[in-house]
Amino acid sequence: MNSERIFRNILAALSPQHVLGALWNEMTDPVRNRAEAVRDPDGKIRVHRDITYIESERDARLDLYRAESDKLQPVVFYIHGGNFLSGDKKYRRGLCTWLAKTGACVVNVNYGMAPKYDFRESLDMLCRAADWVADHAAEYRMDPERVMVAADSAGAYYGLFLLEIATNGNLAYRLGIQPPKLKFAGALFQCGFYDLEMLIHLPVLGRPLGILTQGTMGAAKSSFDAHPDKELCSPVNFVNEEFPRKIFLSHAKHDYIAHGQTRKLKLMLDRAGVPYEEYCATSPIRRHLFMLQWSGGQCAENNRRVQNFVTRFVNGED
Repeated sequence: MNSERIFRNILAALSPQHVLGALWNEMTDPVRNRAEAVRDPDGKIRVHRDITYIESERDARLDLYRAESDKLQPVVFYIHGGNFLSGDKKYRRGLCTWLAKTGACVVNVNYGMAPKYDFRESLDMLCRAADWVADHAAEYRMDPERVMVAADSAGAYYGLFLLEIATNGNLAYRLGIQPPKLKFAGALFQCGFYDLEMLIHLPVLGRPLGILTQGTMGAAKSSFDAHPDKELCSPVNFVNEEFPRKIFLSHAKHDYIAHGQTRKLKLMLDRAGVPYEEYCATSPIRRHLFMLQWSGGQCAENNRRVQNFVTRFVNGED
């Protein structure tokens, strides 16, 4: 390990944002992962935990959730959020169990967090995780022709990038990343970040949110405009007409952290002629990642629609 990576490891471990993010995840864990809706009391969902997809990377682990069956199952490739700086697949175990009840094989992926890894390195890890799915599809009875990328918050940033580099070889070349072997047939993004430049120009929150861009691409608000990755670091800039035609977007009107992010993505999808379904929570108490609260009218309605969307994907319905 070189000296730069050692420094970034130490910086990541000592980061107050990382510590606060970890504490927030632990505090919200009971609501997000132990709600009645996500339980599996009959043990119908089998979980294969901590499968290594890159031997040399300690952070390169994934869990696989699937109902016991000899049938070939469509795949939901899930990327957790965590504001780029914190997060772990274990905080989406409830959601992945719930999604697996639709009949999908859910691959719940860990990847490198900032500032230990920059956005290219994290994205490269996720491409290699997708390659693991392609290489082990037969072993775990996964259908590599029916794969949906699903993600939330910062995970949706990388999920959108995966769609793009899988359909745009020039972008993959510019990023210096080998495109994944998988071709995604659908996408589910919830409360995602897609435009880092928009993020740092939010009123009041913009400057402190420069911590996120500093970690992911090496530029806070003051240095963002002069950074060579100014355009490349925001996946919303590379939406294209080759996207899959099965896309669902969840967002919240009062999500002040990801404010305007889904609206910008919708604009770019419209320009590219890519159809999508969406649900927007309008209640002022439904904010970032509201769907993981599980209870309440708009939360329940969002999750009903998401479950219906994934079920239709699994069943091959239009």
